[in-house]
Amino acid sequence: DADKRKVMLDPANLRQLCLDKCATYADLLLLYKSARPPLAALLAMIPTIKGRSYSITTTPSASPDSVELCILINIFWCKEGIRYGTASNMLRKLKIGDTVFCRVKS
Repeated sequence: DADKRKVMLDPANLRQLCLDKCATYADLLLLYKSARPPLAALLAMIPTIKGRSYSITTTPSASPDSVELCILINIFWCKEGIRYGTASNMLRKLKIGDTVFCRVKS
């Protein structure tokens, strides 16, 4: 309907939703299911995820074919409750034995 469309297109409203609920672009698309932004617009909204650095907690002599990492889980709160960072949330959901592709810098 016209009123919902007006609210959906109001940048101030979308910003407030993001601040109040820590809403992501995906959350907004789920909230406004009738929205049909072009693919190019969706891709332009998504920021590039920067590489993350983590501390290796094993030595090559003790474990030559595997690496253990020390990872800080990025947690933040908003009015809706707890949210997790994108990369740390993906790592948080891993199970023992899962494979993670990475590179080692010295």
